[in-house]
Amino acid sequence: DPEAKLDGGDVIFTGKEILVGLSSRTNQAGVDAVSEAFPGFPVTGIPVSGPLHLKTLITLCAPDTMAVSTQSGHSVTMYHRIQKLAKFPFKCLEVPDDMASNVIYMNGALLHKSWTESKEAAEIFCSFCSKTRP
Repeated sequence: DPEAKLDGGDVIFTGKEILVGLSSRTNQAGVDAVSEAFPGFPVTGIPVSGPLHLKTLITLCAPDTMAVSTQSGHSVTMYHRIQKLAKFPFKCLEVPDDMASNVIYMNGALLHKSWTESKEAAEIFCSFCSKTRP
């Protein structure tokens, strides 16, 4: 579809489902294109409010857990939308800094802002990770 728009910052692959933010950079035709490209996974459109795209303020920090900021309120709003619209449930790990909620979870490792960038969030992530490691 030539009208489809999709920004990588709007796509979260959870391992079971693909969440796609509906933002100024991604439209419903973009969500439909992802659904067509990956028929083996449910694809769910999530309306984005506040930031540029979905992963600006909310990301996956474990297989079933979202890193959610409490700073501006936009992250919490999007988390509630995910809880309402997603096909699978997600837990919430709250951090106090909007930019600290933007993490990368890959192969069981969590990459997050450093202690010097966001000390309180780094402490929360380190505590969370130490609790979930076997």
